[in-house]
Amino acid sequence: MKKNSLKKAFGLILSVFFISNISGGVQCKNTSSNSPVGNGTYEIVSVLNDRKALGIYRPQKSGDDKVKLCSRNDTDNQRFSLLKDKEGYYTIQAKSSGKMLNTPTTDKKADFEIIQRKESGNNSEKWKIILNNDDTYSIASKASGLYLGAADNKDKQREQLRYYKKNDTKAQKFILKKTNKSPRKFKKIDNLYCGNLENFISKDSRDNTVLLVEINPYHHECLPGYAKYFLELGYNVDVLMLEEGVDSFCVFDKTDKLQIYSYKENQEVYDNKMILRSILRKYDYVFLNTIDQGVKKVFNSFNILELPGAIVVDHSTNTLKKTKFKELLEKKRVVTLGNFGIGTIYVNPHYFGKIPRVNKNKKTNFVVVGNTWSKCRNYNQLFDAVKKLSEKSLDFKVTVFGRHTDLEIPEKIAKYFDFKGRVTYEQMYNELQNSDFILMLLDPQFEKHLSYKTTKVTGNAQLSYGFKKPPIINKEFADFYHFSPKNAIIEEGGDLYAAMEKAINCPQDQYSAMQNNLETTADKIFKESLNNLRGITNPKA
Repeated sequence: MKKNSLKKAFGLILSVFFISNISGGVQCKNTSSNSPVGNGTYEIVSVLNDRKALGIYRPQKSGDDKVKLCSRNDTDNQRFSLLKDKEGYYTIQAKSSGKMLNTPTTDKKADFEIIQRKESGNNSEKWKIILNNDDTYSIASKASGLYLGAADNKDKQREQLRYYKKNDTKAQKFILKKTNKSPRKFKKIDNLYCGNLENFISKDSRDNTVLLVEINPYHHECLPGYAKYFLELGYNVDVLMLEEGVDSFCVFDKTDKLQIYSYKENQEVYDNKMILRSILRKYDYVFLNTIDQGVKKVFNSFNILELPGAIVVDHSTNTLKKTKFKELLEKKRVVTLGNFGIGTIYVNPHYFGKIPRVNKNKKTNFVVVGNTWSKCRNYNQLFDAVKKLSEKSLDFKVTVFGRHTDLEIPEKIAKYFDFKGRVTYEQMYNELQNSDFILMLLDPQFEKHLSYKTTKVTGNAQLSYGFKKPPIINKEFADFYHFSPKNAIIEEGGDLYAAMEKAINCPQDQYSAMQNNLETTADKIFKESLNNLRGITNPKA
């Protein structure tokens, strides 16, 4: 009995010690031979001589290069990206060139030098990484089973790197040092997992997964809608985006199938382009949320358009004039938010989360979302309408979100406007929830406004569908966006004043009826979009 009690007590002490170490932030090594090292970028240091690390010897632009043990110099020439596959084998990719650590032969008796070579997918570039009892690592070739190591001590050129039979000496042991400290995992949204770029690189890949990518500082509001479609089709969804847009998911449904990874600056993505290219190939589909090359260097570094599972979103069909996008159009891999009838796939993202409907305010709150440029909205028309409404002493206000340019508001009506400027998505969603009508401010008399029904869509329509807020929209644009007197207030003959007055005087029962009809419209668009997306993917659900 005493022996059993002692065993239990000792076991309890070990358990407490183990748990306290984890909770205290101590990093515990995974001793599993299948996955001892997380994905990431490492310096591979020799145990035989810790002043030397794997490096590329006299790298060439083309052809194979020798990999040797060189004096450590803290450059990309000695940094390698490790990426584990589903079988537990790693590729070791030189960050400076993008080439793979490779064995030039599969001969199990050979003693050849190690090279770097362009990626082929063969076993010659796959390695098993084994954690030794002394916390060092050994690296063995999948193709031959031979071990990576420094040349035999008899060789004067100690820096040579070869692979040969296992001998349990320091020559075949290495220390893997992560080249950049892993930032702490952060969580900006309570109901979803959020991680950083380092978490994204080091995480294990999931089967049946789609990656949504947005490298631009805009269009983040589309991501929740596209994520919802892929979740409905049975996929897991990963999102890679700028940190400033993460809260576009702030009201999204709680689910373990969605994971969001973000970064602060695009330079972080560019610096890790080699390993990211390898990671992207593991996804069933890579969905690029914006096809334009607003950040050209980063856009090109992904090589997204060369991926067999690439799907891209074109927010303005003028972009399709470029040849490489035409090829994707022929493959039915170009998505647009509107149905333009030019061979693109119509998928409109207007789901933000389960948003409850609210009654109309006593003081009618009109909302405008977007920049105040005249090429986007006719503010002079709005000022004229507000001036007339103010003369009737009606109770209302106009809330505006977006970059405020040099727009001059007449002093007499300034009190009716509340310019919020650029705000977070969470702030905008909260304001939208407490609003009553969305002002589109599209005017067919402006030639540039006509593009909002021929080559692109206004994001205000998505907000109207998602938040069930009836829009006020010019008759010339209503049909394209599926709006009618049943679910919107239609501006006839450019008379915005009459439309806004009708909205202010709209009783609750009529307002609720418009919301019901708007919800029906949104559901129809959702089903059509879902079926269209199903048609270009191969969902398992």
